[in-house]
Amino acid sequence: MRTNLPASFPVAVALSVLAGAASAGTWTVDDDGTRRAFHNMCRHRGMVMLGGSGTCRAIRCDYHAWRYGLDGSLRVVPQRADQFPDMDPDDLGLLPAAVAEWEGLVFACPDPDVAPLDEWMAGFPDAIGSIRPGLVPQVAMADIPAACNWKLFVENHIDVYHLWYLHALSLADFEHRRFEHRAQPRVRDVAGVDIADPRHRDLLLLT
Repeated sequence: MRTNLPASFPVAVALSVLAGAASAGTWTVDDDGTRRAFHNMCRHRGMVMLGGSGTCRAIRCDYHAWRYGLDGSLRVVPQRADQFPDMDPDDLGLLPAAVAEWEGLVFACPDPDVAPLDEWMAGFPDAIGSIRPGLVPQVAMADIPAACNWKLFVENHIDVYHLWYLHALSLADFEHRRFEHRAQPRVRDVAGVDIADPRHRDLLLLT
């Protein structure tokens, strides 16, 4: 499996999705589940090789048909004996990028020597309280193009006021006053169940 990643830090996608949009990098997932990230650039002439997302057994450059393994190693060079008699394939594998996992999300950075993700995320889990990604199970996925300012789209998702009215039927069973605007050390639902407890993750209130 391979997926493109934007050239910024950090970039993250859900493990169950591994979907991206730009062409600055690519990441792969081996059959054994090992995740790796690379610059999406052929080492021969710098051509962009992949776009979108999908499955493949190798990474191929369409320009001269050089092929790389999912581990980034250079595997096939057409006419190698004639064109590159002194080539050492070990010197021309894909350039690596950093990749790490946190709370069910995969983060990537073009710099393979970037500081560990744990350092970047220090204090962040406490700041977001009970809405940590690892506590919220994914129940559905939809791709909805929105012709709007993305900040307005996000703001709608933190607007509690409209839930009583626009979602009066679909979310009628939820207590909207329990919505969190800031992190809290402990959050309990209306039944008094500690939803920060991993045993109760499925009870997390979506509102």
